[in-house]
Amino acid sequence: MRTGLAKGLMPLYPGGKNPGAAQTATAYAAAVAAVDNPSQTDIQILNPTPSVLKAWTTTVNKDGQSVSEVPNSRLIYTANTSKAGETLQTANLYKARIRFCYPLMVPFVNTAVKTLMTGPFKPASAWDTACYGRGGMPMAATATELMQSALYPQELGNTAPANPTPPGGTPTPPNNPPGGGTTGCGG
Repeated sequence: MRTGLAKGLMPLYPGGKNPGAAQTATAYAAAVAAVDNPSQTDIQILNPTPSVLKAWTTTVNKDGQSVSEVPNSRLIYTANTSKAGETLQTANLYKARIRFCYPLMVPFVNTAVKTLMTGPFKPASAWDTACYGRGGMPMAATATELMQSALYPQELGNTAPANPTPPGGTPTPPNNPPGGGTTGCGG
């Protein structure tokens, strides 16, 4: 998910006046650094919840090993019984929310937004407030998809950073200062 997000954010990180392999690698490295920075990117799995995973997980034999899974096959024929408040069909809906803190770079606007959103119009979310406090603008997207295969709960903990390899390129290490900053964008 992080790799796809980094590829989608590449246009926000221009690599120079003449687009080419080096500029694409620079933009991708900056996007990867932003996605891997927890103060800039927040990914939440909204469904299935831990209680739903626990309720619907079964043990199956996969390639000669016993593994836990939330079944996905023949959902149309599955009974509509509810466990942990959800049917198996709704347990197979993957819903995620991604929040991204994009730095505001227009001199007067960034100060005005920061002042307003950390003062009288302070949002309820601590993450959004922190983003505004750093001079950023929180952007959010929520997506719901029907899972196409069984879910293996043990793989949900895999929150590995995005692969810093640009499309069709070689690995490029991120080139931004630790702790956030502008990640190569605007200054």
